[in-house]
Order: sequence, then structure tokens, then C-alpha cells
Amino acid sequence: MKNSYNELYSSNVQKRVSFFQTDERLVANDRMNFVDFQTDMVRLAKRIATTGTDMVTKASTNVAEVGSLSNALTKDYVHLAHESRGATATAPTPDVNVMD
Repeated sequence: MKNSYNELYSSNVQKRVSFFQTDERLVANDRMNFVDFQTDMVRLAKRIATTGTDMVTKASTNVAEVGSLSNALTKDYVHLAHESRGATATAPTPDVNVMD
């Protein structure tokens, strides 16, 4: 049982990571600007840090919750990576903006 869970988890992580390993051209978002993306990225980074701390705590107090926390951590990390692409596409300086 444990091995199949690890295989499923690994497969899910690989799918999510491969989503961002692409040479697709970045397209600016008309609804959001750089500051919007940056704000979301800071919020997600804080949530990732909190989840990591919660995972350490739950590892010794309630191991059953660690799996759901790790899934939340993975989702937040994928969302953070997505937001970083949007921030890059809408960055005000040419040193960061790689749309062209």
C-alpha cells in the first residue's frame, strides 16, 4: 500500500512539474499586472512556509495529516511557479521580461 501511494504521489508531482518545463512563449495577462502577480507570489510563499512548519509539527503529533499537507504544499508550489511566469511576462524592466 505504501509503495503504491509513493508511486502515485511521484506521478502527480512529475505531471505538475512537467507542466512548467516548457519552451512556450510567455503571454502577458490583460487582467493582472506585475504587482498583482508579485502580491500573489508573496502570499503563496508565506502559505508554503506555514504548511512546511505544519508538516514538521504534524509529523510528530498527527502523521495522518502530513499527506494532505504535502498535497497542499505541492499545489501551492505549482501555483507559485505559474504566478512567477505571469510576473516575468508583465515585468516592467527588460532585464526580467522575457516575452520577446
